[in-house]
Amino acid sequence: MKDKLLEEGNYNVIYVGWDSSFKLIPYYQPVANTIVVGLEIANMIKHLKNKMGLNPEDVHLIGHSLGAHAAGYAGKYTPGLDRITGLDPAKPLFHDRPIEHRLYHTDAYFVDVIHTNTYLLGIEQPCGHLDFYPNGGSQQPNCIFSSCSHSRAYELFTESIYSQCVFKGCGKINDNTVCAVMGLNAKKPTSISNYDIRYYLNTTGTSPYCPE
Repeated sequence: MKDKLLEEGNYNVIYVGWDSSFKLIPYYQPVANTIVVGLEIANMIKHLKNKMGLNPEDVHLIGHSLGAHAAGYAGKYTPGLDRITGLDPAKPLFHDRPIEHRLYHTDAYFVDVIHTNTYLLGIEQPCGHLDFYPNGGSQQPNCIFSSCSHSRAYELFTESIYSQCVFKGCGKINDNTVCAVMGLNAKKPTSISNYDIRYYLNTTGTSPYCPE
């Protein structure tokens, strides 16, 4: 994803990595660590703002699984943050938690979310201004294991960076069909009534994922 962003646009990309040792400890610890990671990201943005003149309105955070909630925490502590993209935000220990403790649309000016494994690893409830559920959002085509469906979210987003094909999801509000673009080129809905819509779309089971 980093490489594609740098190839396609004039971006500065900062990669926030998790210590690999978290895989060896109980899951509840990295869940708690999302708060720490989020605060560190917020502190970094503040530092770049004070020292380099960075405008939070130019910052777009992209996080997968636990990283999506870490991005949410960062947004809660960064006034004026422009955008957060949540890629299949983690479900265990986050489902139905208060919005103060999970990704939510108030965490940035624009929050878009791609749900790809609501069956097990990804949160099912809407979290953003735009919530997309490719192939129903539960399991993805050509995926046997949940980890494959869980990872499909960032694969779809990565493809949206460079693909000439547009990922378009549609949903219903008051018996009217509304549609929106999923991925890097997603735009915040102009109406607050559109925030609770679930946008559905179909993809292929292998890259290129966007059906022509």
